[in-house]
Amino acid sequence: MIKLASITPVKDIKLGLEEPIAMFLTHLVLQHPDYALAAREYEGYKILDNSLIELGSAMSLDKVLLAANIIDADEIVLPDAFQKRGETYELVVKALEELETKTLPKKYKIMVVAQGSDKDEFYKSFKELAALPGVDVIGVPKIQKERVTYGDLFKTTTKEIHFLGCPESLDEIRQMSDYLLTRVRSIDTCIPALNSILTDDPWEKRPTDYTINLHTDRVDVCNYRRIVGGVKKYVRERKNNNIYIYLAGPLFTNAERRARHEEAHWLRIFGYQVFNPLELNESGVDPSLFFEKDLEAMKKCDVVILTADNFDSGTMVELGWFFAKNKRVITIWSDMRHELIPNLFVRGAASSGKNVILPEFDITRIDKIING
Repeated sequence: MIKLASITPVKDIKLGLEEPIAMFLTHLVLQHPDYALAAREYEGYKILDNSLIELGSAMSLDKVLLAANIIDADEIVLPDAFQKRGETYELVVKALEELETKTLPKKYKIMVVAQGSDKDEFYKSFKELAALPGVDVIGVPKIQKERVTYGDLFKTTTKEIHFLGCPESLDEIRQMSDYLLTRVRSIDTCIPALNSILTDDPWEKRPTDYTINLHTDRVDVCNYRRIVGGVKKYVRERKNNNIYIYLAGPLFTNAERRARHEEAHWLRIFGYQVFNPLELNESGVDPSLFFEKDLEAMKKCDVVILTADNFDSGTMVELGWFFAKNKRVITIWSDMRHELIPNLFVRGAASSGKNVILPEFDITRIDKIING
């Protein structure tokens, strides 16, 4: 699912490093020691851009590699030429050839940026660059304002896709199809920092009469975090809404029933689709249909949240069925009398493959497990 790489001014660089992926600019690395140090100490995934948009032309490969070494980058953007397909191709081929001759401190993942004066030229550039060996990621610049409709193009390659910048607002993310939200690995943008001066609305259009100065400007921290948080919440809920969870566990005491209701509540708060057998039991449906409807939901589900406490017989049957069908199971075992599930077969099924056992229902931890 798409990740946000938020670009912030030098003086607020650490705000932009609160995410698992970040983009850094070559010219800022070379001009600002504090910026470079913060980038080097950052523990997330580091993309180093060639600064074309900020400077008007891309910095040379040698300078990009110098900056990449300083910050210990994971990925570099090769030189390109704004809206010029032929020149971009020549620059990329030359850079790839140069990389073959250099001794580098590590192997960087390589991003190239497709360019073109119109949609047709851009499509040709995209396919030409995607065909080059040594290229890992294709960058799609914000000048391609209809890029959210380019799904057919992105299906022509298995290489990763990165969106460079946002044309007007982060609302572009809301315009993406479910396929595109999954297909596009990441998007970088300065809009959260730029808009934070005026609003905390994640979807507000950027001011037309103002651009952010990455060397000197500051952001409104509270507004910035609300904007970034709003985007992440939206993406998470869009993703989770496509994940169907079966909630398994004993239903026979007031405490057990209350726990199943609370678990379903929190899973829905986080955007998941949930089948809770207890809700079916309480719905007035003929009990003779319980098995059939439960089994239908079991077949449909993507993930199972299962409470193994008390070894309820129905829940154990469900666990065995899910194990046989290779469904992903997150098992809750909270019995303080036994640190581990004492029944070895149950423990084995609950911990096999991607299955995990947790000591309590922790929605934040569960959400991270499901979303990898």
